[in-house]
Order: sequence, then C-alpha cells, then structure tokens
Amino acid sequence: MFLVAKRLEGLSSLTLAGYEIELRIFGQYVQKRVGEITTSDIREYLGQFENLKLSSLSRKLSVLKSFFGWMADEEIIAKDPTRKIKPPKKERLLPKALNIEELEMMREMCRTTRERAMIEVFYATGCRLSEVQQLNQTDID
Repeated sequence: MFLVAKRLEGLSSLTLAGYEIELRIFGQYVQKRVGEITTSDIREYLGQFENLKLSSLSRKLSVLKSFFGWMADEEIIAKDPTRKIKPPKKERLLPKALNIEELEMMREMCRTTRERAMIEVFYATGCRLSEVQQLNQTDID
C-alpha cells in the first residue's frame, strides 16, 4: 500500500524500486510486525552498516522515515518509531584544486586577455564567480 501511495504521489519507478529494496532488507533484518518495531530496532538496524558512507546511511533512514511516517499518518501504527532518529550529518567535501598541468591547460585555452585575467584571479584568490563578476577595474590594486 505504501509503494502504491508513493507512486500516486508521482515518485519515479527507480525511486520506488529503491524503496522496495530498502524495505525488504529492513524487513529481513527486523522480522517483527510493523506495529511492534521500536526506535531501538531501527537504530540497531542502521548501526550494523559500519562501512557505509553517511549518504547511503542517510538514504536508508530516509526510506524508513517515509515509510513509518506514512504508516502513522494512515493510522496503521500508533506512533512513528523513526521520529526521534536524526539523520547523520552530511559529509562536507573540500573543493579540489587544480594541479599545475590543469592550470596551464586553462591558461592555454584562453582566447582573450580578459579570459586569462579572470582565470588568474580565480586561481590566485579563490574567489567565487559572483565575487569576480562584481569586481570593477577600480577595485584592483
């Protein structure tokens, strides 16, 4: 019923297939009736995935939150056991800097002095595009 409801909400077939897989894996692990599943059961289930990236763990939790939230909204269960579980913090990846060869390739691709100047400003300052766009010649010393 949950997957049918989500299909009617407009979720793609790939998303629905992913939901179904995640729910099957969860069901095989917990092996309890839906109304008997506790927050501890869900935490224990998620805790077994030690080597999973935080984004994958977050997806598993997101599917469970969607499922149990729907079950509670439909009054199939009394309360949502995922309500107290907060998603893991998102991984913050540092931006990748250009190496010398890549910088030289960028310099060689420039067709005008203006393009070359913009590349040099970007590389030397680490400014954002919006910051470089707002620069005036009078701002440059």
